[in-house]
Amino acid sequence: MVIHQGLQHSLVDPVDLHVKEALQHSARQPRHPLKSARVEDARKLPWPDKSIDVVLLLGLLYHLVKPSDRLKALREAFRVLFPGGIVVAAGISRYASVLDGMLHHFLKNPRFARIVERDLRTGRHENPTDYPPWFTTAYFTSPMN
Repeated sequence: MVIHQGLQHSLVDPVDLHVKEALQHSARQPRHPLKSARVEDARKLPWPDKSIDVVLLLGLLYHLVKPSDRLKALREAFRVLFPGGIVVAAGISRYASVLDGMLHHFLKNPRFARIVERDLRTGRHENPTDYPPWFTTAYFTSPMN
C-alpha cells in the first residue's frame, strides 16, 4: 500500500481479490476513499521517482521469498519515495513458527518440527501439506538478515 501525505491513498497488490475487497471497503467509508487500487507488482511500481511521501510494505517482504525480489521491491519503494519520506516494512520473525508451534501444539507433529528446523536454519518457510494453519511459503527474517 502506498499513502500520499494522508490525503490521497493508493494501493497496489498482486492479488485481484485483495484489490476488489479494498475498493469495496473504500466505497463504504467515503471520508477517506482510495484514490486508486490496482493489481501491480511492487518490484515495478507505477509511480514516478520521488513522488510518494510514505510507502507501506505490508506482506511484501515475507511473500517474496527470493532475496533478489525483496531487494527489487525495496529499491522500488525508495525510488518512488519523496526525499525525507518514510518507508515502513513488515516482516515475520524467523521464530514465528516456533512460537506458533508452541501455542497451538504443532511442534508435537514431526512434519511441523521439520518445517520449524528449516525456518530457523534458512528463513525459508515451506509448508508441504495442505494444512493452512501451518502458513504458506514465505521468507522469515532474523536480525542478522
